[in-house]
Amino acid sequence: MDLGLLQADVARRLNVCDESIGNWENGHSKPQTLLPAHHLVPGA
Repeated sequence: MDLGLLQADVARRLNVCDESIGNWENGHSKPQTLLPAHHLVPGA
């Protein structure tokens, strides 16, 4: 089951960075899903 599109859609709905979502799911970093994307990506 390919969740790629769903994952991207969820990220946009939550206004978070896709990379943060990936890192969180992979356990490589602390969850950053609470940070709005515009804090991570200038001009977002």
